Amino acid sequence: MAKRNQRKNATTRDDIIQNSTIEDTATQSVASFAMRDDVETIVLADVEDKETKEKEPKIEKRKKPKKVYKKSTFKHKMKVIGCLAALGVFTGSGLGVWYFNTALKSNVDYASLNPSDYYGNVDDVFNDLQIIDKTNWVEEAKAKGLKPDDASLSAADNILLCEYNATQNRPWEIVGTGKVLSLGIAQTVYSEKKFDGDIYSFVSISAGMITVASCDVLDKNGNVTIYNGKDPHESGATWVDPSTISSDEFKEFSGVMPNAVSPYIISEKTIDTATEVVYDSESNLYSFTVTLKPVESVLLYYKQVRRSGGLEADPEFHSIEIKFNINENWDFVSTEITESYKAVKFGMPVTCDGTLLTTYSFDGEVTLPV
Repeated sequence: MAKRNQRKNATTRDDIIQNSTIEDTATQSVASFAMRDDVETIVLADVEDKETKEKEPKIEKRKKPKKVYKKSTFKHKMKVIGCLAALGVFTGSGLGVWYFNTALKSNVDYASLNPSDYYGNVDDVFNDLQIIDKTNWVEEAKAKGLKPDDASLSAADNILLCEYNATQNRPWEIVGTGKVLSLGIAQTVYSEKKFDGDIYSFVSISAGMITVASCDVLDKNGNVTIYNGKDPHESGATWVDPSTISSDEFKEFSGVMPNAVSPYIISEKTIDTATEVVYDSESNLYSFTVTLKPVESVLLYYKQVRRSGGLEADPEFHSIEIKFNINENWDFVSTEITESYKAVKFGMPVTCDGTLLTTYSFDGEVTLPV
């Protein structure tokens, strides 16, 4: 009986040796001789084992190139997202409730601040410049020799004048294109605001892992009709399922109205730093850059970001920087926006870094999306 067991064990070891790699064969052979109490073989095995261990780091480096590491990291992140999404399904349980109401809750209490406390007043700028005719104020300012880089004008003053200029019943079109990067995954962003002299529209499309498309139309009566995007593409969609709500309801829902030239509140109270206004003779444009306070400047915009990104909690902004390019008539020409914020998606808080290039055109023919 003992002999049969020995033969059986020997056969098992032979099978393992035959199915192993060359390195495993050597190791198993040494182990087999060791079982026969061969002292010299044990010594050789120890030496070979030490040599193998010394070589292992080099082998590991060859077996784990960067690409494998990145794939492994991405899979790990996706597993985490999956686990947190599953946790979100069970928000009725104690742990789920705690996680969503505490761990994922924004650290910023936007509701405690009143947006109207942070708006600038363009009348103050006109008074400082001694502008009397607010309708033809550009001509009056030029007659006084004023330019955007005048020492009497701050960055906030120039922005207020440009925003005021854009709202003087002039048709305009504002188009933004960019992307948001999170966990190594990019979401493309497209925004389009239009005013044809009567109606305002705002199109927002975020495409990537999650695609969200909407179109909001503000009529003369102050009501907003919201359309969902079907089969969205890079700069549009088929707009379906219209529903109409009041302006107050829309503000509560999305924050920024379709007739707003900028989604941010920009004034002396919300600007953290600003560069000097610089004139470029080649482009005939004036440029300057501002960084905004990440709470006070987004008291409306945070709702729009939560809606357009399909987020599960209010975003928490870390930084916002905007480079403005304007012309001698105080018209916006373009803006380059860089922002960073924390967002919650699939039950997971992640940092998002976004860039958006926005171009402005005024007094041209405008065709609304719906």
